[in-house]
Amino acid sequence: ETGKYAYFNVHYDFIGSYTASGSGPTGGTLECLEAAAARDMGVFIISPADKGGMLYKPSAMFAQCCEPDGLSPIAFNNLWLYHHSPPAHTLVVGAARPTDFDLALEAALMAFTPEATAKVEATAARLKAAAVQAHGEQWAKNWFVGLPDCYTAGETGVHASLIVWLHYLVKAWGLLDYAKARYKELEGNAKGWKEGRTFAENTADWGFCPGSTLRQGVDLAPHLAQCPDPARALEAIR
Repeated sequence: ETGKYAYFNVHYDFIGSYTASGSGPTGGTLECLEAAAARDMGVFIISPADKGGMLYKPSAMFAQCCEPDGLSPIAFNNLWLYHHSPPAHTLVVGAARPTDFDLALEAALMAFTPEATAKVEATAARLKAAAVQAHGEQWAKNWFVGLPDCYTAGETGVHASLIVWLHYLVKAWGLLDYAKARYKELEGNAKGWKEGRTFAENTADWGFCPGSTLRQGVDLAPHLAQCPDPARALEAIR
């Protein structure tokens, strides 16, 4: 809004928006990309191979959805970002091994071709179909609606939207290792939460992964009233 920035850095991938997943009216950081496009700003995607699902060691289910079109999960996610509307312009190549550079280069060289468009659309359709099969059509489409994040769930600090998202990823595409790693950060924050301290005091040391798990004695139900299915959301969080 100040007009002083030429580009911005953001977590945004096919599977979601990392710590912001489930937040806001779009369920993530899509609003940020749209605001950047409106201001002709560059979009720099942070760590897509890792924060986009640990795609350097993908789940079997995710890899199987990419395989029919000859794409690795890394190449698919990168191509999906290049072809997204509004598009991403710069992607970090966080390689777990030298061949990961080849996968990123493969996607960059193929981007914006008819072949790439067809492969991205077909692979995305298979992944979405798997999510619908696992969750049902309505939940697959609207799981994030009405969910509070760690700053809007009263002063509980529970990152409800992120936890439901992690549950969604495990059931839809088998991303268990990814979900466990992200959930572990919330567990660490929960251990540091002290009753009697203010919300500001409890959240001061959250770092790059904010939010807490559902702690014993916390009643989250009142904060889920705007969800289409509060009982299902609470079950996922638990």
